[in-house]
Amino acid sequence: MSKEPNTGKRNAPGWVSTPHGRFVYVNDGWQNEFHLRDHLGNTRRVVMEEDTGTLATLQQNHYYPFGMLNPSLSTSNTIGALKDNRYLYNGKLERSGNPDPSGEFNDDFDLNWYVYPVFIGNYGARFYDAQLARFHTIDPLAEKYSFQSAYVYAANNPIRYIDFNGLGPDDPSKRQKKAEASFAIAYPRAAVAIGSYKPGANNISTYSGNFAINLTNNTSLTKSGEGSDRNAIRHGVWQAIISRDFGKDIASTAGFAHEGFNIPDVTAMPNGYSVAGKGTDFFSDADCIADLFNNQIGQSIGENNPNASNVELAGMVLNEFKENGMWTVQETETGYTITRTKMTNEQYKQAQNNLKQLQENGLKKKEDEKQ
Repeated sequence: MSKEPNTGKRNAPGWVSTPHGRFVYVNDGWQNEFHLRDHLGNTRRVVMEEDTGTLATLQQNHYYPFGMLNPSLSTSNTIGALKDNRYLYNGKLERSGNPDPSGEFNDDFDLNWYVYPVFIGNYGARFYDAQLARFHTIDPLAEKYSFQSAYVYAANNPIRYIDFNGLGPDDPSKRQKKAEASFAIAYPRAAVAIGSYKPGANNISTYSGNFAINLTNNTSLTKSGEGSDRNAIRHGVWQAIISRDFGKDIASTAGFAHEGFNIPDVTAMPNGYSVAGKGTDFFSDADCIADLFNNQIGQSIGENNPNASNVELAGMVLNEFKENGMWTVQETETGYTITRTKMTNEQYKQAQNNLKQLQENGLKKKEDEKQ
């Protein structure tokens, strides 16, 4: 949270951080700001929903490898008194010559410094200078990394590694585990109930996985992994149950944590979105976007049906898939597209027949007895 001067009230919050970006106070109202990030956690684009329902790009960021913004490619666009987002490289706060929120530096220099909180005893901070590609203070774990300077960033390999907290290089693929751990600390009761998929387990993740598998068996719906029809159903049912049991806000946070609090940057098309590029990373970005959209569908279903059973919620997800579609990923010659596809009448009939045989845990009666 920050006290920004754009509110007109120094004691009122100017914005509040969220897993997907910020809630920003603008002109006596709150606006939802979404930060689209790449696989390294760099904020690449900031968008906000306008009154017309369309998305406006407020900020677009392109970085040199070690974090400096490329001014010829980067843009910013403020709406009224709205201040530019300053959570940029790796999602860290940049200290620059912008008007200072209360309690921050007040300077006239364009520093290009990023703040990495270091939790060692009392709260401290380590500053990274993107112009020098170096930290200003010694690594508290310098002895662990004696093979390199105690001031380097990400082992001098910013394309492969990031520095989560100023304590040394780390693999960005661990972002999901760290995000889910943070969620568990913030919402322990919900985290236990949600759990993770494990055959025979009694948790929401296992139930939603069971529903997705058994609803799509013996149908022509796509079943293979990420971006598939089966995965769309899994996310829809998963978020519907969480929203019913714990509310939409906790469900949304759980969904973002599952994606590592990451929103990839994609290109809008008339009927969806696209990712330019082939390979695992690009496909994962496309799947992440599909998951987040399907999560929203599930959240709406769960929030609007607080007394529905798991089986009934699964049926509502199927209805939504048939009537309006769920988000799936398709491979193209140049990359991947994310579009909202609908079930055919035959697929819907097959899935509904499967649903009639399922219990609250997503299993058929005989399967449940075996376990």
